[in-house]
Amino acid sequence: MNALRLIVITMIFTFLAGHARASRNCAYLMGTCDYYTCVSMELGCSQEDYPIKFGYRFCKKYVDDNEKYSANGQIFLSNVRNCLQRELEKSNELTCQNVGAVAATQHEACYKKAGFCNLSVPDKTLLVKSIFKKMLKDSKFRASALKIAGSCVKKVRAQPSPDDMKADVGLENLY
Repeated sequence: MNALRLIVITMIFTFLAGHARASRNCAYLMGTCDYYTCVSMELGCSQEDYPIKFGYRFCKKYVDDNEKYSANGQIFLSNVRNCLQRELEKSNELTCQNVGAVAATQHEACYKKAGFCNLSVPDKTLLVKSIFKKMLKDSKFRASALKIAGSCVKKVRAQPSPDDMKADVGLENLY
């Protein structure tokens, strides 16, 4: 009886340990969209879970649309992809049920680190058309999308004084 109990406990521990670190087997695919397919298979996820439905899908869209972006936009996309995958790799307890929530918490930081606010208007427009509309529809990602977009809003300076205006435009000799 004790041997059977030990076998069951060992099997449960092996199962849990395998799922807690499943993405570690996919690290060699980081930087590619196949990383998400690997994570999905390692975790035993369905096509409707985050790795395929969101991660792979949008990763592939960005890769397919890469030429539409400026050189800076292309670098941004690569940096975001690498950052998001690196953050998933750091998670010790990924499951099909939580991988979307874990990823959602990283989008804002990764977009900011990759330089979203420094992108050109055409690059930002492409991003909004390709992913932000989808992010707004998904409750896990809605807050991230809004924070990412809002992080670039510049604070409007208070109305400048006439002296500031002269100094800014070099008109001090005209007054």
